[in-house]
Amino acid sequence: MRKIKLIFGISLLIISLNIWAQEVDTTLNISGVEVFGNHTENFQKIKITDNNRSKEDVGKILKQSPNINLIKRGNFATDPVIRGFKSDQLQLLSNGFMQTNPACPNRMDAPSSHIQMEDLESIEIIKGPYSVRYGMNTGGIVNFKSKDPQASEQYNYKLYAGYFYQSNGGSTDAQARVQISDRKYFFKLYGSLKDFGNYKSGNGTEILSSFKHKDYGAQAAWFLHPKHSLIFDWKQSFAEDVLFAALPMDGDFDDSSTGALRYLFKNPGQKLFKAELKAYGNWIDHQMSNHRRPNIKMVDAVAKLQSQTFGMRGDLSFKISKQHHLIFGVDYKMIAKQGDRERIIYFNPCSEMVMDPPKNMTDAIWQDSKQSDMGAFVESTWALSKEWTWNAGLRVDYVSSSIGEPAPDFQALYPDLEANNDMAVMVNSQLDYMMADGISLEWSIGLGQRAPELIERYINHLTVGLDTYEYVGNPNLKMEQNFQNDLQLNIKKEKVLLEVTVFYALIKNYIQANLDTTLSRKFMPCMEPKHAKRYENVEDARLYGFELASEYVFWKNISLYGSWAYTIGENKSMDEALAEIPPMEVNAGLKYQAKKWSARFNSRFVMAQDRISTSFNESASEAFQVFDFNANYRIWRGLNVSINIENIFDENYVEHLSRAYKNQIPGSNMVYWEPGRNFIMGLSFKF
Repeated sequence: MRKIKLIFGISLLIISLNIWAQEVDTTLNISGVEVFGNHTENFQKIKITDNNRSKEDVGKILKQSPNINLIKRGNFATDPVIRGFKSDQLQLLSNGFMQTNPACPNRMDAPSSHIQMEDLESIEIIKGPYSVRYGMNTGGIVNFKSKDPQASEQYNYKLYAGYFYQSNGGSTDAQARVQISDRKYFFKLYGSLKDFGNYKSGNGTEILSSFKHKDYGAQAAWFLHPKHSLIFDWKQSFAEDVLFAALPMDGDFDDSSTGALRYLFKNPGQKLFKAELKAYGNWIDHQMSNHRRPNIKMVDAVAKLQSQTFGMRGDLSFKISKQHHLIFGVDYKMIAKQGDRERIIYFNPCSEMVMDPPKNMTDAIWQDSKQSDMGAFVESTWALSKEWTWNAGLRVDYVSSSIGEPAPDFQALYPDLEANNDMAVMVNSQLDYMMADGISLEWSIGLGQRAPELIERYINHLTVGLDTYEYVGNPNLKMEQNFQNDLQLNIKKEKVLLEVTVFYALIKNYIQANLDTTLSRKFMPCMEPKHAKRYENVEDARLYGFELASEYVFWKNISLYGSWAYTIGENKSMDEALAEIPPMEVNAGLKYQAKKWSARFNSRFVMAQDRISTSFNESASEAFQVFDFNANYRIWRGLNVSINIENIFDENYVEHLSRAYKNQIPGSNMVYWEPGRNFIMGLSFKF
């Protein structure tokens, strides 16, 4: 069966890559991903459909783009990895400026968990340090966009409602949105209710992964004048009883609130064609515990944590000439995190002593840490000729990180604790050459920098990785720097789309947690592993690889598509592989698109990953194949029905970036814990 599945998928890929010479009048996109550029920046764009909205969270939608993988800790709050870059190496934003930062050190509340699926229109992706407008980054940008509010000549309203059911876990997801508008005002209200149960893996094992999630949001716009607009956003999300198979604790609740205000001034002058001022604030209240775990008989642990993120940005866009545009901007962001873990110890497994009375302990987690970032940028787009376009940007950031209440042992480890101040510089250049009609070549080069995040600087003996090691922060970390080159060939004809990209990233002071035998385990020292990991700078690291994607329409509305992506990570300083780099992946599929019907069959082949880091004590992973099918049918006007079948052959597998923690059902050691076969039925209505 494995050979049959492998031969079938590779055949689809070969066909889609090799027959692309004919032309027909149709619009192409690669598996839902559009690849194009505009006059400000180049990005990939994923359109949101009912099939997308049926996913657990937005992280799983990102996998449509080649070379994007996910860190999965459960069935909620997945974290994207782009070409091996992850967490704070990436910037994840809503509508180009709003951000959240996890209160949980294990990222149970990753930014993806706070994106409202029911209001999402598209996702824009920039792979690499090729934009200076959205803050420091070394690996790329992911911008989750909702539709911009627009005035209407007369009173107008729109409705959307959707209901989705997943068989594997008996999960339900109800979504709704309503909006009204006229010449002066715009108002939108949206929300969803999710109730997901424990799913089963390919071999029938029940995976503790259930969660409940509800959210709502509102957006109001006041069109003061044809040139002036004022936009207000407010949204809240509430997660509760979230089980994480790969973490030592589960999420009791996670409450998030975000408010934002935008002012837009269009065409204020002959040269100045747009001015924007934006401000936002996000507050997260998070609690996790081991109350659903078997070790509750030994210790009762509860962590109550908070995170706040505040930011503002101002942009001025100038039209120097028809061929030359400039954008100047300044921005500010502040992140603050607080909270401790309270433990009631009933039994000490190391001494086998019963505590009578039980012993109470308080463990510092965030140690009242803060980070502020003040930045300024300029970006230029210049159409040099009909064939040549040049995009360039420069950004400077001043970053300050501090710890307010260090734990005694952390203070002893770093006796000279003081605020860390860093100056970051980002610069990039993109040169586009239109070789012929529909054929272009793009060369991108950039320097990206970022200051270490608060976990990397200040975490104190907590299991925040994808393994059972305790991790220790390092306030003395240097800034991470990425010198990257991309060369991309695009062929976009009426019948064919082909994109080939090669990239090479030279990373200085790469931040990675390595095993440190001078640091003993702090909690339950009698158990393995005996030592902790400490965040360190790797002086010289490399990430390089390729991405290939294509689509070919071979008959009317039927097309073949395929993609192939591979990233190699090298730790040159230690002469070994970089840790946590996803393996080679091949996707191939068949797609049908008509006015009322659409259907897609997708095959995904993931190779084994045996290029692993010895210093990180990383584990290898095995190859696997997964096949999916989805279809949509428009019953009547805006009434649509959809069906997805995920993992058709009930493959029992695990992703390389997923790990299973053993503090689950006694005697279990769940390694292959990805979902088995899953039917998703959906009904939606738009008016």
